[in-house]
Amino acid sequence: MTIRAIPTFYSPIGKQNLTVSSSAVGFTLPSTPQIRAVFFSVEYVTATTDTLRFWVDGSTPKTSEGMLLYNGDTVEILNVDAINNFLVIRVTNDMKIMITYYGGGV
Repeated sequence: MTIRAIPTFYSPIGKQNLTVSSSAVGFTLPSTPQIRAVFFSVEYVTATTDTLRFWVDGSTPKTSEGMLLYNGDTVEILNVDAINNFLVIRVTNDMKIMITYYGGGV
Protein backbone atom coordinates (compact mmCIF):
# COMPACT_ATOMS: atom_id res chain seq x y z
CA MET A 1 0.00 0.00 0.00
CA THR A 2 1.29 3.42 -0.93
CA ILE A 3 0.55 6.33 1.39
CA ARG A 4 0.66 9.78 -0.18
CA ALA A 5 0.85 12.99 1.84
CA ILE A 6 -1.22 15.93 0.62
CA PRO A 7 0.73 19.21 0.59
CA THR A 8 0.14 21.27 3.72
CA PHE A 9 -1.08 24.30 1.74
CA TYR A 10 -4.36 22.49 0.96
CA SER A 11 -7.13 22.04 3.51
CA PRO A 12 -9.71 19.23 3.35
CA ILE A 13 -13.10 20.77 2.56
CA GLY A 14 -15.31 17.79 1.71
CA LYS A 15 -15.58 14.11 0.95
CA GLN A 16 -17.68 11.77 -1.14
CA ASN A 17 -18.22 8.04 -1.55
CA LEU A 18 -19.13 7.56 -5.20
CA THR A 19 -20.46 4.28 -6.58
CA VAL A 20 -19.45 3.92 -10.21
CA SER A 21 -21.84 1.94 -12.37
CA SER A 22 -22.77 1.59 -16.05
CA SER A 23 -23.28 5.33 -16.69
CA ALA A 24 -20.37 7.79 -16.58
CA VAL A 25 -20.40 10.03 -13.49
CA GLY A 26 -18.31 12.91 -12.21
CA PHE A 27 -17.51 14.42 -8.85
CA THR A 28 -20.17 16.16 -6.73
CA LEU A 29 -18.05 19.16 -5.82
CA PRO A 30 -18.58 21.22 -2.65
CA SER A 31 -19.90 24.69 -3.53
CA THR A 32 -17.26 26.70 -1.65
CA PRO A 33 -14.43 27.34 -1.37
CA GLN A 34 -12.95 26.68 -4.79
CA ILE A 35 -11.60 23.16 -5.18
CA ARG A 36 -7.83 23.08 -5.74
CA ALA A 37 -7.15 19.33 -5.54
CA VAL A 38 -8.91 15.97 -5.43
CA PHE A 39 -7.50 12.77 -3.99
CA PHE A 40 -9.32 9.45 -4.30
CA SER A 41 -8.88 5.72 -3.97
CA VAL A 42 -10.69 2.89 -5.73
CA GLU A 43 -12.40 0.05 -3.86
CA TYR A 44 -14.49 -2.92 -4.91
CA VAL A 45 -18.20 -2.78 -4.15
CA THR A 46 -18.31 -6.55 -4.64
CA ALA A 47 -15.45 -9.01 -4.39
CA THR A 48 -14.57 -9.08 -8.07
CA THR A 49 -11.59 -8.24 -10.19
CA ASP A 50 -12.61 -5.25 -12.25
CA THR A 51 -11.50 -1.87 -13.46
CA LEU A 52 -12.76 1.65 -14.02
CA ARG A 53 -12.07 3.95 -16.96
CA PHE A 54 -11.88 7.74 -16.78
CA TRP A 55 -11.10 10.90 -18.72
CA VAL A 56 -10.34 14.39 -17.40
CA ASP A 57 -10.89 16.33 -20.63
CA GLY A 58 -14.71 16.22 -20.59
CA SER A 59 -14.94 13.20 -22.91
CA THR A 60 -17.29 10.44 -21.81
CA PRO A 61 -15.39 7.25 -20.99
CA LYS A 62 -16.65 3.92 -22.28
CA THR A 63 -16.04 0.40 -21.03
CA SER A 64 -13.41 0.05 -23.76
CA GLU A 65 -12.00 3.61 -23.77
CA GLY A 66 -10.41 5.71 -21.05
CA MET A 67 -7.54 5.59 -18.62
CA LEU A 68 -7.66 2.44 -16.46
CA LEU A 69 -8.03 2.35 -12.68
CA TYR A 70 -7.73 -0.82 -10.63
CA ASN A 71 -8.80 -1.73 -7.09
CA GLY A 72 -6.43 -0.04 -4.64
CA ASP A 73 -5.29 2.64 -7.08
CA THR A 74 -5.03 6.18 -5.77
CA VAL A 75 -5.30 9.28 -7.92
CA GLU A 76 -4.41 12.89 -7.16
CA ILE A 77 -5.81 15.55 -9.52
CA LEU A 78 -4.31 19.02 -9.07
CA ASN A 79 -5.76 20.82 -12.09
CA VAL A 80 -9.11 22.63 -11.66
CA ASP A 81 -10.20 22.01 -15.27
CA ALA A 82 -9.37 18.30 -14.96
CA ILE A 83 -11.35 18.13 -11.69
CA ASN A 84 -14.38 19.79 -13.29
CA ASN A 85 -14.18 17.60 -16.42
CA PHE A 86 -13.57 14.25 -14.64
CA LEU A 87 -15.90 11.43 -15.70
CA VAL A 88 -15.59 7.76 -14.73
CA ILE A 89 -17.40 4.52 -15.66
CA ARG A 90 -17.11 0.89 -14.55
CA VAL A 91 -15.92 -1.77 -16.96
CA THR A 92 -18.00 -4.73 -15.74
CA ASN A 93 -19.01 -4.59 -12.05
CA ASP A 94 -19.89 -1.64 -9.82
CA MET A 95 -16.98 -0.17 -7.88
CA LYS A 96 -16.64 2.63 -5.34
CA ILE A 97 -14.25 5.54 -5.15
CA MET A 98 -13.59 7.29 -1.84
CA ILE A 99 -12.91 10.98 -2.52
CA THR A 100 -11.48 13.84 -0.45
CA TYR A 101 -11.73 17.39 -1.77
CA TYR A 102 -9.11 20.03 -0.93
CA GLY A 103 -9.21 23.81 -1.26
CA GLY A 104 -7.59 26.98 -0.01
CA GLY A 105 -3.85 27.29 -0.16
CA VAL A 106 -1.84 29.37 -2.55
